[in-house]
Amino acid sequence: MNIGILQTGHNNPALPLTLRSYPKMFHDLMTAQDGSDELLLKNYPVVDGIFPNAPDDHDGYIITGSRHGVYEPHDFIAPLKSFIQTCFARHIPQIGICFGHQIIAEALGGKVIKSPKGWGVGIRKVNVVKTANWMTNAPHTIDLIYFHQDQVIDLPDGAEIVAGDDFCPFAGFAIDDRIFTLQGHPEFDEGYVHELLAIRGSDMDDTVRQTASDSLSLGHDGLLAGEWMLRFLKQAMQKSKQPKREIA
Repeated sequence: MNIGILQTGHNNPALPLTLRSYPKMFHDLMTAQDGSDELLLKNYPVVDGIFPNAPDDHDGYIITGSRHGVYEPHDFIAPLKSFIQTCFARHIPQIGICFGHQIIAEALGGKVIKSPKGWGVGIRKVNVVKTANWMTNAPHTIDLIYFHQDQVIDLPDGAEIVAGDDFCPFAGFAIDDRIFTLQGHPEFDEGYVHELLAIRGSDMDDTVRQTASDSLSLGHDGLLAGEWMLRFLKQAMQKSKQPKREIA
């Protein structure tokens, strides 16, 4: 299974250089899963204008997080939306995480804004609203690391909510076997977020920052979400290889 990682951002330059990059975090998350032996991952820093030659170059794609907003005038935004639309039309499965979740929503007809609710940060518990058949061992709630201000406020046509709560109603959605997104970061670890809080914490209310910092000792379900991601990709590939029934 040959998967492309579409890297939409770089680590904050103020972070220690020893911290893992976005592609490395996803590589570690996905290869930690049972059944990942035949998984090949290749990174494309689309944030720098480097894309696959064609959507069909890979069996599926993971779109990473980013410090950028999907509504900002960056050069890579429009071609990335076009790439997402082409993959969707060709039934090439795509996973979006944080910014990836948001830009998939926008590319397919949804809407994203900087939320007036403010920061969603730290480990947060959200409800599992709908259980897709690739969401094995799904609990009623899932704890993931969050670090965002933007939110999806309108879903694309055909999207079904898989996770959400009052603060972030659209914390994850799916469209049949083509799209799976999460606002949370299953690839992040606690140390990375502690470093981010040290840099970005001054932008937050003191209570929000402290609550986020305290939450990082509680544990999270990143590995479970990673399992869902791998199963989603495998199931989509298996379905795409099934012979099409001819209609007389």
